[in-house]
Amino acid sequence: MQQTNPAAVGDYLRGLQQSIISAVEKADGGTCVRDAWQKLPASRCRATA
Repeated sequence: MQQTNPAAVGDYLRGLQQSIISAVEKADGGTCVRDAWQKLPASRCRATA
């Protein structure tokens, strides 16, 4: 079984996000608002339904 590299996954997702944002900005002719967010290391992500 192949190990997943968390840093590589993060890099891929950030690159994908940037590509999507760039395409939206180009189509819209504007600039998306960007805000930084980081999950605290000890906190857990929870999905809400």
